[in-house]
Amino acid sequence: MAPNTTVARVTKCKSIELVRKTGHIELDVYKKGEISGLETVKISDVQSIDSIQDEMLPHPAHLLWMYGTCSINVSLPGWNGFMEGATQGNPCEHSRLLCLPFINNPPSQFDTIVTAIRTVKRKCETFNMKTCFVTFDQPRK
Repeated sequence: MAPNTTVARVTKCKSIELVRKTGHIELDVYKKGEISGLETVKISDVQSIDSIQDEMLPHPAHLLWMYGTCSINVSLPGWNGFMEGATQGNPCEHSRLLCLPFINNPPSQFDTIVTAIRTVKRKCETFNMKTCFVTFDQPRK
């Protein structure tokens, strides 16, 4: 959706059956392997995946904005607005944020966790995503 685009007002709600059908995920069954427990856990050095510098030098754009905020005669937008203007026209990669339908099953059961992970895997394959972060939010009591 382009900036400054008017969003059409929704005047009719979809039927509950349609919402229920589109938001339903079939539950996958967790099958316990022969080896269980910590024997199956693989530990990797996270820093070896993509080296992260311990010391990060500030980018010239950061220094320019910090200088501008201290200068009396210059009026600068906030950090977000400044960076948006400074990086306008630069190539960028798109990311995607996906919310999965609610899985109607207790969140701590293995079937629920396996269903969520397999659903995410299928979604990632659909969008050719190479990296995916998954969070599990349990309902408040």
